[in-house]
Amino acid sequence: MARSIEACGASSQGVWSDHSLRVCSCARRPPATVASETRRPGRNDMRRMHGPALIRIAVWLAALGTTIAAPAMAQTTTGSIAGIVTDNTKAALPGATVTIRQVETAQSRVIVTDGSGRYRAPALEPGHYNITVELSGFRTAEFSNISLSVGEHAAVDVQLELGGVTERVVVNADAAVVKTKESSIAGLVDQQQIRELPLNGRDFSQLTLLQLGVTASPSTPQAVDRGMGTQVSVAGARPNQISFQVDGADVNTQGNGSPGSAAGGMLGVDTVREFQVLVNNYSAEYGRSSGGIVVAVTRSGTNELSGSAFEFGRDSKFDSRTYFDDPTKPIPPLERNQFGGTLGGPIVRDNTFFFGSYEGLRQTQGLTTIANVPNEATRARADLSAATRPYLLLYPQANGPQSGATAQYIQQVVNPTRENLAVGKLDQNFSAAHSLSLKYAFDKAQVDQPQPIPYWTADTRTKSQNVVGEYKWVLSATLLNDVKVAWNQAFERTASLENRDFAANLLFIPGTRFGTINVTGLNPIGPDTGSPTFVDLKSLQIMDNLTWTRGSHSIKAGVSDTHYMNDQDSSFNFGGVYAFTSVENFVLNRTNTFEAQAPGSSTPRRWRQDLIGLYAQDDWSAARNVTVNLGVRYEFITEPHEVDGKSSALPDLQSSNFVTGGDIFKNPSFRNIAPRTGFAWNITGDGRNVVHGGAGLFFEPILSNIYRAYGNRTPPFYNAINPSNPPFPNPPTSGSSSLLRLDLVDYNLKNPYRVQYNVSFQRELWGRTTATVGYIGA
Repeated sequence: MARSIEACGASSQGVWSDHSLRVCSCARRPPATVASETRRPGRNDMRRMHGPALIRIAVWLAALGTTIAAPAMAQTTTGSIAGIVTDNTKAALPGATVTIRQVETAQSRVIVTDGSGRYRAPALEPGHYNITVELSGFRTAEFSNISLSVGEHAAVDVQLELGGVTERVVVNADAAVVKTKESSIAGLVDQQQIRELPLNGRDFSQLTLLQLGVTASPSTPQAVDRGMGTQVSVAGARPNQISFQVDGADVNTQGNGSPGSAAGGMLGVDTVREFQVLVNNYSAEYGRSSGGIVVAVTRSGTNELSGSAFEFGRDSKFDSRTYFDDPTKPIPPLERNQFGGTLGGPIVRDNTFFFGSYEGLRQTQGLTTIANVPNEATRARADLSAATRPYLLLYPQANGPQSGATAQYIQQVVNPTRENLAVGKLDQNFSAAHSLSLKYAFDKAQVDQPQPIPYWTADTRTKSQNVVGEYKWVLSATLLNDVKVAWNQAFERTASLENRDFAANLLFIPGTRFGTINVTGLNPIGPDTGSPTFVDLKSLQIMDNLTWTRGSHSIKAGVSDTHYMNDQDSSFNFGGVYAFTSVENFVLNRTNTFEAQAPGSSTPRRWRQDLIGLYAQDDWSAARNVTVNLGVRYEFITEPHEVDGKSSALPDLQSSNFVTGGDIFKNPSFRNIAPRTGFAWNITGDGRNVVHGGAGLFFEPILSNIYRAYGNRTPPFYNAINPSNPPFPNPPTSGSSSLLRLDLVDYNLKNPYRVQYNVSFQRELWGRTTATVGYIGA
């Protein structure tokens, strides 16, 4: 007897080709006699179990000591302004006082140029800045309204002219549009683009598709446990290899795809200030994903009280019929309203600011659905099997065109959608050196979608909450500290609601529910085989990021710990799934396969895991026109832990002895050291012609999106029914003849990784327009 084993794992090259690896082996004993073994931790086991916890404690003790000695800047949601102050002979001017003042909040940073005339102001909030440069014997230079975006390292070089300090030279200018300090490939979507570009459904994440190297992934489903948002690929990476951050906090959902609500997008066009897409070879301060990073920043209040209100409406009065709509019936109804507003301003001028927003969505959308069902001739066949007759006759009677043994069943359905988003933010500036920011975001959505076979409705609900607290401490012009604590919840649930009752004798497995029948040529009849499912992923993040500016070096270091709490219950073929390869085989009761969740299987799981990252990054100004980026990141996971002990592994595929209560795989991440390097060469020295290049190693952490599905379906806590030549409609549910499928996580799986590299040339043209030509690869 052959036994099919499915194991989740990565290929030896590191980038998995699929989430499964099929291995066939000869069973030495029938699956019904498979034994389970509960290991009692001995000395070695205790060392293995407590090692990650000890490492985390050591990491944070080291981080605390480092924080006291050398505080630093935030890594993801701010920018910096840097440059060189010279005289009219291009000689460096040390000792010049540089004052950088944010226009919106009047916050100032004062810096004195070093012996080489350099200055640098890191950890600046996105916004507009005025720069004043003063030095005895020279005229004071002023640069006004310089725009700074998230993640931007703006270069503003200053040339002072001889004269008195009271004489002023005022320049209305902006920072160079060509990036002269970074080697990474990244794209920015600013607030003007977010507010003014047309967006279907006001889903701001669609704007990622405007960036270099970002393409849509229409074949990736928007679904619970996959990601409900607009699915994209960054530089050829899989959609589930992208990290989404809002205000520096991880907002990825369980499936690790693009996050979104049940409505299929991310609301907040009027809430998000701007966002950046990091495409290739980003610095060592970024981890969590090997494919790309999307960093969004929430708006803040300013010294000016301002607000907005909006309402967008659509209805079917302006619609035309689709090809599939019945010409004899009214156009399917559509009523869509999106409404909301924002309000922000000062509580205490120059010190305390608030911002709040709300957006609501109410939609009633009519659709025409078409299902292939048995035609009248098939329903009336004299040789129709007595076993399949009651199931075949469950199909609704056709009311559309016929084709062979089938015909179409056409109906109009209505999908109601409801969503609410609320965001509140408070910013407090205690002094020029100390500031605090708190933000809370809440989103809840529900969509009910009737199915083409009208006996079931797909009910999908999502709820997300996000709290971010950030404290910044500027010790001096060269020492800064940024501590961030974030809590995130991403709740997703889907269920197939029955719109009618089914007789108990129609159930394939007693005590469950009506199962599913897949017939080639017909629409499936039955509930979604992956429902009911819910995933309640919560995470607690603690981050400390440090910077030290000394001479030509800007050295950053940081540590982060994300604790994941993943509570879930995911059914797999609950009630059973029969498959027939044709309508003829269905009529004559010739089954192909049957799969089901065995009675007594337990599907709820409570996984716990940590992702810990440390990095160091040096952005070295090797010359006035050359910047070298050098970094290294070390990021590792702890082994997943199931709180109730419902974890199981089969380290030896030739054995039938499962090990329960321990690790489901051998942790491969402790060697995940990822070096990264790059350069930016300002060829002509004026910031108009720049060559960028770089390469780096990027690891994909093994989180629940990789191991969850298979880790939840391992004996003895879960058994799958997959008999050969299954009888219809009463399959075997116990004994060796029923258990021919086994799902596993590969115990010796490899850690996925990507090697990224790029080279490009960027040239400033006219009207602040740039042209870029280059190559990126992975």
